[in-house]
Amino acid sequence: MKNSETDSYFDFDSVLNLEDQYYNEGFNEGQLEGSMKQFHEGKELGIQTGYQRLLIIGQLRTLVNYWIEKIDRLIESNTMGTESSSSDLSVSVVSVSVKKPKRDNHKVKKTLDGLKMLLDSLYDNDKINLTNSDEDVQTYETILKKARAKVRSLSTVLGDEELYASIERLSLQVGGTIPTSGITGADEDMW
Repeated sequence: MKNSETDSYFDFDSVLNLEDQYYNEGFNEGQLEGSMKQFHEGKELGIQTGYQRLLIIGQLRTLVNYWIEKIDRLIESNTMGTESSSSDLSVSVVSVSVKKPKRDNHKVKKTLDGLKMLLDSLYDNDKINLTNSDEDVQTYETILKKARAKVRSLSTVLGDEELYASIERLSLQVGGTIPTSGITGADEDMW
């Protein structure tokens, strides 16, 4: 015998599908929680990557400015030194040529100015470009590789190999490393 009054109060289909309902609720909660964790991990990785990039660019830019001032002083002192007597000049040239081959400071200055322009291309109105499009990231990576190679070779020319090495070590210590297990690209490009 069927009681129509009790049937209207109970929805037997919802009771029979209770397992499916809880499964779907758990699945949706898991997806939402996973999305939130991925968002936070992505944000942390972005902040760390941005910090590392700005750190190395700032250090390279400061180093280049230091070298430009150093070379300008050397060029200025050499210009003043040429006004001295010719006997003083010959003695200083001989002593320099015995120790090291003489470098062309004007050529180094030109290279430094080019390097400064390369690093300054990352800036707009004295503020670094913070866009993150694929094209901008590729441009940044290309400029950074070129700048680091030029700074490395200039540090040898200027006798500041240890200064450059200390900047690289400091960038690694302060900026940390990015775990590259899930990042595609060459591992040697990471610092």
